[in-house]
Amino acid sequence: MRIGINVPDDLLKRFEPIKQVTNVSQVCRDAIKTWVDSYEAATERASKEGMETLAARLAQQVTAQAVDWEALGYEDAKMWCQLASLKEFQNAFHNHELLKREGRNLGLWAFEFQTTAKSFRHKYTDYKEWFEHQYEFYDVEEARDRIDQAEQEYTRSYLTYVTSVWQMVKDRVAADAMIREKALAETRARVVLPQHLVNPKSIA
Repeated sequence: MRIGINVPDDLLKRFEPIKQVTNVSQVCRDAIKTWVDSYEAATERASKEGMETLAARLAQQVTAQAVDWEALGYEDAKMWCQLASLKEFQNAFHNHELLKREGRNLGLWAFEFQTTAKSFRHKYTDYKEWFEHQYEFYDVEEARDRIDQAEQEYTRSYLTYVTSVWQMVKDRVAADAMIREKALAETRARVVLPQHLVNPKSIA
């Protein structure tokens, strides 16, 4: 494997006299090996001295700070639903239909619900430690993947919750309409017209 390293110009210049007996690559390999040997020796010693127990205890503290993003999405969606007006529901789902027709990213729909509940990206303030831990315990690429996955979980649960509530509204409207129609039909069936209206000839 080849890796690039940055060496100050003045240090390379000082290295010039000894290039005839060694080279930069060898010096770097030796330095890396020295550090690796030291690290492996330290790991073996720490294991023998019971540091695994300490590591497990500290790891539990990190795990305890885990965030259930799916549950949080449901809770924030519940808040939005409780505070939103009928007009806000209608506008949100109208814009959702527009996004679908335009073939745009439906994730943008999430921004419709930021009037009373924060978006995932705004959660950094409340869950700062969680975000920081991702970069402390994982490499940059994996940390980003974990944050992206958390955002997907949060957004999915948020939007599905709001959608389910809106469907309840539509189902209730349809059910109420059927009840009204049934009541109206029953009322009409009970209406008894006077005989002279049913059979005008009976008047004569």
